[in-house]
Amino acid sequence: MPGPPGSSSTSSRARMEQQLPYLQQERASASKTRVHEIKSSCQKAQTLDLTFVLDATTSMKSHSFSFEMLKYDIIRMAEGMSRSYPECQLLLQAIGITTVEKYKALMDEILRAIRFGECFHWTGEGGKVRLADQAGANIQLLSGGDVAEDVFTGLEKARRLDWRAMNRVLVHIGDAPCHSWTFHAYGGAAEDDFFFFFFFDDYPQGYRYGRSIQTILRTLRETCQVTNNSFCHISRQTYRMIQEFRKAAGGDGWIREWQISDLREIAETVITACRASITSSISLVQHGVTGQQTYVKVKIDPRMPYWNRVIGQEATEFVHRQCSSFDQLLRIIREARPLELIRSPESADSALLVQIAVSSFSDGGDIRHPYYALVKERDTSKPAKYTALAS
Repeated sequence: MPGPPGSSSTSSRARMEQQLPYLQQERASASKTRVHEIKSSCQKAQTLDLTFVLDATTSMKSHSFSFEMLKYDIIRMAEGMSRSYPECQLLLQAIGITTVEKYKALMDEILRAIRFGECFHWTGEGGKVRLADQAGANIQLLSGGDVAEDVFTGLEKARRLDWRAMNRVLVHIGDAPCHSWTFHAYGGAAEDDFFFFFFFDDYPQGYRYGRSIQTILRTLRETCQVTNNSFCHISRQTYRMIQEFRKAAGGDGWIREWQISDLREIAETVITACRASITSSISLVQHGVTGQQTYVKVKIDPRMPYWNRVIGQEATEFVHRQCSSFDQLLRIIREARPLELIRSPESADSALLVQIAVSSFSDGGDIRHPYYALVKERDTSKPAKYTALAS
């Protein structure tokens, strides 16, 4: 015998009211878990491995460089990062560069003094900054003999370090190119180049060990997953070297260049690089992306496309089918099923035409590349709609 009118809706409402406390409890538990996950991810996004590859020869004295000055700059960098990101956890490593074989013993002595864990080891906790007392106070710059430096060995040591943080920043500071005429451009004139090759480089034909700069740089990029590689130019002699390094690394903007006229600018330069890396990582985490990512190189063209040259594609607009009851919606959620898609009633009579630009108009995003797109109906009497799509 059918019940009185409205009895079905009344019983359904009663069931919903009975389930309400359970749903509220589930929501609170899920929210608490999600908050913890977000906090942990944001803390991880603020971990930073910062490695310096430094020219440790006497030529740096002409630029008023000293390890004592670097200590002061590191304190400034740490304080700057701590102000921007109070929960930042920073581990700093340093590698000294000198010449090849004949100064290997002295170079090893420098590296023992400034290797990670002894020389520079800073962590920021709640805005506090700590720096090891023995941060290179007794290290002296060494005479390197020839002008060219053993950059390959410095980068080799960098790629063998234990990179763990989500942000991995490498800062290379030097005033001379590496060995081999391929990387030299002394003074910019051919006669100067010749003089430089054979009188200022003990290894003008390159290293005897057959090491490849392409292998070294791509290992740093792909295996070590260094997120930011910056070179600080403090003389003209390093321009050609970095041009060749950029080609070897893939030709894009992974290696960033900074022209430093005063070594006191290095601190701000490094802080800028670290902030950019951490900001990008936090943005990734907020979009649900964790860990190191491999990105596809995309062509960038900021100009609006010529739409008459862009091929259009037919498209259909879909919407979610509305649930018939609250119980049906709950059942779908509990079973982790997607909502059903149906063709939009508004587009049932006419197909859409979508034109998507070939090139992205910006590389400023962290997750997706935006593209200009034009959406219009087959009925040409209706106006087209411009939009931006992301991939």
